[in-house]
Amino acid sequence: YMGGLPIIQPYHSKKSILIKGDLQSLCLKSSYNVDQKPNTRKQKNAFPPNFIHSLDSSHMMLTALHCQEAGLTFVSVHDCFWTHAATVGIMNKICREQFVALHSKPILEDLSKFMLQKYCSSTT
Repeated sequence: YMGGLPIIQPYHSKKSILIKGDLQSLCLKSSYNVDQKPNTRKQKNAFPPNFIHSLDSSHMMLTALHCQEAGLTFVSVHDCFWTHAATVGIMNKICREQFVALHSKPILEDLSKFMLQKYCSSTT
């Protein structure tokens, strides 16, 4: 959970079944179920960029919400933000304020505490 929002990386080890026929072969891969083991390599490799993308999207959403509150038109694609030429200065200020507000919080420390509590605490 990050700020109450569950974060899931759906990378699991998939089981394959090969069915061989006279004319063709067919490979069936299992879909996700709760009993499947996570693909630890994919989980580890995907975490850093996915975490950074989550911070970028949080910044974008905070900027959008504050622009709406200020009555600004706001459009975004990934990390590009647009507004009318007359309100660029206001959006720029909001964007910077929200960046500082987001990154002033102990995000990595909170994440570390959560992970340690969730996955490394003893269950005695």
